[in-house]
This record gives sequence, C-alpha cells and structure tokens, in this order.
Amino acid sequence: MTKEIQAYKQIMKERGITQVMLSQQTGIPIRTLNDIFRGKTTNPRIETIKAIEKVLEIETCTRQSDWLNLADFEKLPNSEKIQIANFFNFAVMTFT
Repeated sequence: MTKEIQAYKQIMKERGITQVMLSQQTGIPIRTLNDIFRGKTTNPRIETIKAIEKVLEIETCTRQSDWLNLADFEKLPNSEKIQIANFFNFAVMTFT
C-alpha cells in the first residue's frame, strides 16, 4: 500500500488537494486519512480507498474480479481501451 499512498500524495500535491479537502470531499474523517497517509493504517478498507480514488479521479485494480482478460479488453470501445492504457502508463511511471 505504501506505493499507492505515495502516488496519492503526489497527485494531491500536483492538484493542490489537502488532506482536509480530501476529508471533506470523501466524508472520511481527517484522523483516518492522517493515519493512512502516515502509514499507521497499513490496510485501509476497500471502501476508503475507492472514496479517495474517486475524488482523485484515479482507479486501481482492487479486486481480481475487476480484472479484464484479453478477450474482454478486445470487446471494449476504443475510448475505454485508451483510458485503460493511460492508467497503465501512469501506474508504470508511478510505481517503478
């Protein structure tokens, strides 16, 4: 989770989003966010992560059931394929 939290921090910095603002927009208590961002909470609930990612306008594959196989990917409209490709480019650049 550490790499993801670092990515969230970077995105927040780039967009000028504070933890207080994130708390207000997600409904997550500021103390909970502080614990997550300081590493005190190492395994936050999936609902918490999804709320953070919704505000930050990012998505990660959080459950194996969310993953696409190649056959499913091929059926997607080009606009969705581009979004997925952009996400993976972001993830590679962020997490490597």
